Amino acid sequence: MTEHAGHAAPAPVRYCLLTTQRSGSTWLMSSLNAMPGVAGFLELFLPHTPAKDPAWLIDPHPPAFYDWDAAQTRRRPASTRAYLRHLGDWAPEARAVGFKLMINQGLRYYPEVPPLLRGQGYRLIVLTRDPMELAISRAFAQRTGISHRREAARPDPVRIDPAWARRDMRKRLREFRLARTLVRGLGFRAHWLDYSDLVREPEGQLRACARFLGLSHADPGNGSPLTKVVNAPYTEIVENYDEVAAIARELYGRPRDPA
Repeated sequence: MTEHAGHAAPAPVRYCLLTTQRSGSTWLMSSLNAMPGVAGFLELFLPHTPAKDPAWLIDPHPPAFYDWDAAQTRRRPASTRAYLRHLGDWAPEARAVGFKLMINQGLRYYPEVPPLLRGQGYRLIVLTRDPMELAISRAFAQRTGISHRREAARPDPVRIDPAWARRDMRKRLREFRLARTLVRGLGFRAHWLDYSDLVREPEGQLRACARFLGLSHADPGNGSPLTKVVNAPYTEIVENYDEVAAIARELYGRPRDPA
């Protein structure tokens, strides 16, 4: 970690965006990072060295814990505790500093992180999304190899394997139940946000996030440079949409209207 002067300034609010893949978390985090006074880092607790994707890379950006920990003499969880405690060193002017954590990756590879976050006073922004939408978004990302876009594009139609879709939706439902258990069990101060609300009212939802982070009068800024990968009604680009929607109704009730 780098060292910075100016310790008289108040400590920034520290937060973690807890979510799952394909939830819109990169869009949200890059939007938060664009707000004056807010620093939003990406996935710091990956089980490998992260890829450097120029579409969303925030600069300066701290090294992932995986790389940082390799150079430490302390063992986990002591090294994890130190890493989280000094995260604000990478954005000394920010009044709120945070990163995003995937529910499945964070708890599988770094189970010490949630209690350390709670012990150090981190706040949680929990981002959810309809499991069927998550499965469709994941299917297109796998098909095209594109996770994030800067320009809108209409993808070619795709047929989604029903058995795969069922497994994927079940996984997402388990992850969101686990997130609720973590928030309640560890007593986190948490702000819940759903992707549908973020799409419908981005400016208002960003202002709500800023208020949760203690920035009551924050300007939403210029937002994220990214756009949706699947930018078309699902009924038109998922060849077997009715079959996928029927699985969603069976697992958790009626899915939302097609995006």
